[in-house]
Amino acid sequence: MTEPCFLADAMLGKLTRYLRILGYSAEYTQEEDSKIVQRFKKSRCIILTRDKFLCQRLPRNCVYVNSIDVKNQLIELKLKTGIRYELPITPKRCSLCNAPLRRIGVMGDREVWVCTKCGQPYWRGSHIRRIENVIREINMMFGE
Repeated sequence: MTEPCFLADAMLGKLTRYLRILGYSAEYTQEEDSKIVQRFKKSRCIILTRDKFLCQRLPRNCVYVNSIDVKNQLIELKLKTGIRYELPITPKRCSLCNAPLRRIGVMGDREVWVCTKCGQPYWRGSHIRRIENVIREINMMFGE
């Protein structure tokens, strides 16, 4: 079974970043609906949108996300797709551009990775602990 990939519209930027941090391929687009439909036809990714009309045009593999806050969006996505949430031991994807990360070594007491496309550096900071807490809460809700 292959990992799902996602294509999120302009209203779901924060959800897109969370999915990337969780290791999923999640593209973000600000394109108009007709272009999203064209991209969808060439892709096997799940479309994520807050646009009911877009989902009506793509009844297969389209998830309408009603919530406006990211925690509830993650809960909705889990309910609708069964996706598993677990932070990878080592970061896999750039939260800005979705490209893979490469480990560059240790700086001080932190292990550091860099995006292979945009050069953004990453380390496990307090933001990851906050995300871990959100994921832990959601997984507990689902008995995981």
